[in-house]
Amino acid sequence: MIKEARETTTSDIAAMTVTSTSQHDTAAAVAPKTTGFDWRAYVSIARPDHWFKNVFMLAGVLLAIFCHVDFLNVMGISTLVIGFFATCIVASSNYVINEILDAPPDRHHPVKKKRPIPSGRVSLPLAYCEWILLAVIGLGLAATVNWPFFASAAMLLVMGLWLCRDSLTPG
Repeated sequence: MIKEARETTTSDIAAMTVTSTSQHDTAAAVAPKTTGFDWRAYVSIARPDHWFKNVFMLAGVLLAIFCHVDFLNVMGISTLVIGFFATCIVASSNYVINEILDAPPDRHHPVKKKRPIPSGRVSLPLAYCEWILLAVIGLGLAATVNWPFFASAAMLLVMGLWLCRDSLTPG
């Protein structure tokens, strides 16, 4: 009789722990907790660690330099650097809006729920501000290069929005 009571107590405690844990997970999935301002989380949703991929666009520039060697001057190199950073910042803007739009389903994913927006470390209104600010800065830098480059950067931004929209539509 005492052994049964001991087993019942142990199983009851286990059941209460599981119930409590699952209720806590559900609550966390519905309303993420925010704790202060974590600037690293805002930087991470812009994914600057992905900027290295933009180096591959410079291969086309190198090919163009072989055709027009006179581009290798201080002005040409500075324009190239500005164009590179404009592309990186516009890409970061696309990463931010993607993180924002993916946050609701990510809250239910075992790994992705730890990302900055689903976990609540990033304020959604501030994330939208970051998205717009990065887009404006990136397009502003692109405009200093020339108008065709600005148009290309604007198309990169639109393409990112289009792909985010497609990822949200069922089917």
